Amino acid sequence: MSFAATYCVHNDDEWLGASLESIYVATDRIFIFLNDRPWYGPLSDNSKTKELIRSFPDPAGKIQVVRGDWENEVSQRNYALDMLAQAGFGYQFIIDADEVYDPGMLTGMMQYAKARPEVDCWHCWFVVYWKTLGYRIDPPENHHPPIFLKVGSGRFVEYRNCKAGTHKLIPAEIGFCHHLSYARSDEQIQRKLRSFSHADQIPSDWYERVWKAWDFDHGITDLCPYNPGVFQRAVPVDPIALPQVLRTRIAEK
Repeated sequence: MSFAATYCVHNDDEWLGASLESIYVATDRIFIFLNDRPWYGPLSDNSKTKELIRSFPDPAGKIQVVRGDWENEVSQRNYALDMLAQAGFGYQFIIDADEVYDPGMLTGMMQYAKARPEVDCWHCWFVVYWKTLGYRIDPPENHHPPIFLKVGSGRFVEYRNCKAGTHKLIPAEIGFCHHLSYARSDEQIQRKLRSFSHADQIPSDWYERVWKAWDFDHGITDLCPYNPGVFQRAVPVDPIALPQVLRTRIAEK
């Protein structure tokens, strides 16, 4: 069965290029659903995101951009799911613009899912990075977002969460996601806090009390801005553990 990746983006240029590069070979098609507005907060300039998409190499003609005006995350993701159903794809590969995979692992994850067609929705482990590629959250977050949804078997019901008949977790030794949502500059994290789906759940003092304070005290714990207890601490990362596309990003800086 074929896998079509679906991105739901508005102003997401920091890691989108690395993400696309990491999944390009393994996926059959890549759909980028480009929203004219953020899910939350005021309008922002997304010209850099549009330019990145336009300039990204696409020798196999896999990438298709769909523009729209979706009011929230659920409606945008379900629109993507409906479009894949009409096009006849087998699996929706749910991916955000700040998620990167090791290409070999991703192929193995897809093979693992296809070998178990009785499962409707597959989830995986996420390694969450903090501030830069040099730190990650430890222990790994005990939250496993859906990544492969069999088209026609379920719907999105809240944020990225979907309701389907059967859900299973892909073992970490098969593959996992490198999540870069918090590997951002001060300016980028402030933009994220204003516009993502959890924006209204963040304490007003989190940016100064946690994000900025951590620069001077790496021992600060409970780092997540909206879900207490899930980001216990940040620890150094061995660069060898990173996929090649991220090691290249480090070398370029």
